[in-house]
Amino acid sequence: MEKDPGLADEKALKAAGAKGVIRPGKNCVQVIIGLKVQAAADALHDRLQQPQAFAEDAQRTDPKSDA
Repeated sequence: MEKDPGLADEKALKAAGAKGVIRPGKNCVQVIIGLKVQAAADALHDRLQQPQAFAEDAQRTDPKSDA
């Protein structure tokens, strides 16, 4: 399986509780969680089981979607 860091959706990760996303290299993504790591991991796991809900969360966090 090829790894594609371009698939990491920053808006969706933030919707799941991540504090930030860093891309230190072309093949690397680091997700900053913070003190609520278990809650964020649980939310991310739940969303990965329901891709449509994951996409909807990302859309709700997109300021452009308010227009």
